Amino acid sequence: MLPPPVLPRLGPRPLPLHLGTALMTWASSESAWKNWKPGSPGSRPNSPVPETPVPGAPVPDAIAALLPEIAALEARDGAGRFEEALRREIARRMHRLAEGVLAYRQHAVRRTLENPPAVWSEGNTRLLDYGATHPAARAPYWSCRR
Repeated sequence: MLPPPVLPRLGPRPLPLHLGTALMTWASSESAWKNWKPGSPGSRPNSPVPETPVPGAPVPDAIAALLPEIAALEARDGAGRFEEALRREIARRMHRLAEGVLAYRQHAVRRTLENPPAVWSEGNTRLLDYGATHPAARAPYWSCRR
């Protein structure tokens, strides 16, 4: 008898959530820098605090503490160096995430689980009973009797 075919791993699950969260975090890092960099509203020491939080919201203390260091870097190495470094770091993290997803999918370990029975279905929707095939998935019984 031939062994069953090796199917590709679909994970990490839920993949769209992992990718979306990572991409939004990195994209917001670059967008936030554009608002916090020196010269933008709210990043100058004497700029007035606006009535609305965006744009020109006050810079958080952690970022405000870094602004002089970033300004010194750009004065020494040229304007735009921090933005270049930020983009390189975002690209590096995107590459590492892609490598991790590929490593996960190409890993030799495969789970062989039975398909649980459907206790209800309508159209393309099914309610699966994982407890029927996987004892660890069984929910404990809770009694509400007093």
